Amino acid sequence: MDIIQHLAEEHKTIVQKINQLPSALLKAKQSLDTLLLLSGEIEQELSRHEKIEDLLFFPALNGKVGEQTLQSLMKEHEESKKARELFTTAISELKGMSGPYPPDKIKEMSNHGYKLMRILSTHLTREDQILFPQAKSLLPKERLEELEEASRKF
Repeated sequence: MDIIQHLAEEHKTIVQKINQLPSALLKAKQSLDTLLLLSGEIEQELSRHEKIEDLLFFPALNGKVGEQTLQSLMKEHEESKKARELFTTAISELKGMSGPYPPDKIKEMSNHGYKLMRILSTHLTREDQILFPQAKSLLPKERLEELEEASRKF
């Protein structure tokens, strides 16, 4: 397996988890348990995934793909982190309350969750459809395998 296959597989896992968010958000009015578990899983997956991209994959592409492309993708990582922080904070605030949860707080938390979904959907699609095919044609197979080996340290 090379780094592109690895990252693409992680994208599938992340998308599966993100696709569970709408249902978990709807259930949050009664219980935060599912949402807490899911948001923790999403954070864990994305944190490691973004680290591999930021520290290994993107630098390997520096000078080979447009600088603006890499900067844009790194900016999306920052937007994703900020959206996850806001989402997690909103969930934590609700967790600290006793039910029933205030509708305005549920709405705020849901808005953060849906914003996170939009950011990630756009970002992952750009990587899958634009960056990964470019990288596959620009980096030799041996380099892709080296990057995969290095990613195991994360």
